[in-house]
Amino acid sequence: MKNVCLLKIKKLLLIISASCLTGIFSALIITFFKLAAEKTIMFSSVAYSYLRQKPQIFPLFVLLIAIIGYISSLIITKFKGCRGGGIPTSIAAIKGTLAIKWLSSITVLPISALLTFLVGVPLGTEGPCVQMGTAIGNGTHKFFGGSMPENSKGHVMSGGAAAGFSIATASPLSAVIFSFEELNHRFSPALLLCTGTSILSASGTVKLLSMLGISSNKLFDITKIDSLPLKKLFLPLIFGIIIGLFAILFSRLYGLINQFVHKVLSKISVKIIIPLLFIISSAIGFILPEFLGTGHHLTETLLVSRKLWYVLLLILLTRCLILLFSNSAGVTGGIFLPTIVFGAILGALFAEGAIMFGLITENYYTLFVVLGIVSFLAATSHIPLTAFVFSIEALAGINNIPSIIISILISYLIIRLLKLEDLTDTVIKTK
Repeated sequence: MKNVCLLKIKKLLLIISASCLTGIFSALIITFFKLAAEKTIMFSSVAYSYLRQKPQIFPLFVLLIAIIGYISSLIITKFKGCRGGGIPTSIAAIKGTLAIKWLSSITVLPISALLTFLVGVPLGTEGPCVQMGTAIGNGTHKFFGGSMPENSKGHVMSGGAAAGFSIATASPLSAVIFSFEELNHRFSPALLLCTGTSILSASGTVKLLSMLGISSNKLFDITKIDSLPLKKLFLPLIFGIIIGLFAILFSRLYGLINQFVHKVLSKISVKIIIPLLFIISSAIGFILPEFLGTGHHLTETLLVSRKLWYVLLLILLTRCLILLFSNSAGVTGGIFLPTIVFGAILGALFAEGAIMFGLITENYYTLFVVLGIVSFLAATSHIPLTAFVFSIEALAGINNIPSIIISILISYLIIRLLKLEDLTDTVIKTK
């Protein structure tokens, strides 16, 4: 009996050690990746600004974009693990239905993602961050070898994925819920132990790096949002219905585009499709600067200022189409953060209409942008709990809990009643 207890304690300590190391290494590697991504996105923005001042060099620019696209296509052809969004890849790896190579995921994947950001294709940084964390968990588990319990691999990888999400979004509590609700679709004490340990060690390492002057930007900087009066709670209900209906359209559109790419365009080499997507993205970005990039800057802008409704509609349409085509074609980059911007745009449009008809005043504009972000996340990815916690942790939603619950609940119920598949699960099936 004593030996059995000692063996269990030893295995428990091994799991904790592996999860802790996973969090530390995830923080170190992903923080530097995020810094590189921020610099790359900034450089891309400056390059496009210069191009608008010197339009005569656009043909040369297009040639350069095509070369970058060709290099990107070579990478994802040789390294299958670099294809598409990192969160679906991570989920498939955790379930054991897809093998990912940990070394290429922390070396080649970041390079492939940076090429995407350099061009300005509307894909996010969070996908690569989550996949890198998953790969680090895989590598850590292999390092400990046969000493680890057989069923612990998925738990350690989940801890790495959650740590990656936490670092990408600066939302550790949301990352814990995300691990249960999205990555594993279940809860267990062992999963909580691995996830919590990895996130805690990652957060501590990020704090230490910050003290040394090495840190990446916070996701959003919102301090307070005015509380919506109880008599106005019918507005989040109406808005939740609108978000749910748009989520249905988004899901149907993804299905059509995915079918088109994998059936109609399957005869065309990816070495042609990806350069072409990159060129189209750069051409749209040349005309419409708000189209470019992950959507983070646009979401930040919409949280604090208003834009013309027809410009927002144009951005919504172009970003939606290129995002879905790029993801279906396998371009490296996440779809979580870019999905956020769709909700933000819908929230901004609804708020503009409500203000115009005198239903709300301008000080509630930001609230509806936040409601759009979390409700669209809840509906498209089927993660209402993560969306709710994210609204409190990252979007200053503490003063508007009734509004947030109503909007998330209605949009999510519409999707569930129609039995539409989770966007992430749909993506996994194409891998």
